[in-house]
Amino acid sequence: MRVLLAPDSFKEAASAEVIAQTMARGIMRGDPQAECRLLPLSDGGEGLTHALVHATGGTLHDVETVDAVGRPIIAQFGFLGNKHTSRTAVVELASASGLEQVSPADRDPMAASTFGTGLLIHAAIDAGADRIVLGLGGSATTDGGTGLAHAFGFRFLDAHDCDIALGGGALVDLARIDDSRVSDSIR
Repeated sequence: MRVLLAPDSFKEAASAEVIAQTMARGIMRGDPQAECRLLPLSDGGEGLTHALVHATGGTLHDVETVDAVGRPIIAQFGFLGNKHTSRTAVVELASASGLEQVSPADRDPMAASTFGTGLLIHAAIDAGADRIVLGLGGSATTDGGTGLAHAFGFRFLDAHDCDIALGGGALVDLARIDDSRVSDSIR
């Protein structure tokens, strides 16, 4: 018997890779002759970078960034393997701004920000990415990507031309977006 094992992660419990390995052990107990092929997947949230990098023989890169509540963390982006003609980077929002990065007691989706994901994307571009695949699942935020854009120089202003706070809760005060500090390369 040949079996393809392609699970997603069990949110906040186990990665897709661990789930696939566990499934394979169970199948092998029932049929030691079975051939198991493990292909951990992701729905665009946690595990996306690892799944695509692993499937293409690419590379992972650690980056100092911040989590959804602004604490320093190490997150990863990946480059897809050699068979891709462009330098395609994979970034998952969950890696920097995801639920799994913030303990349940510290979760505040109205104050949380995607700023750390913007820093992660910026690092991928600085490392030579000319194309970005961005997975948006697993977010701890409700800021609609304004934190991410803030990391690239966008300013989000209220009616008095003052910067609004990071986080989705502050968007009620948004009157204008200023892109004058955004580099031409980002545009």
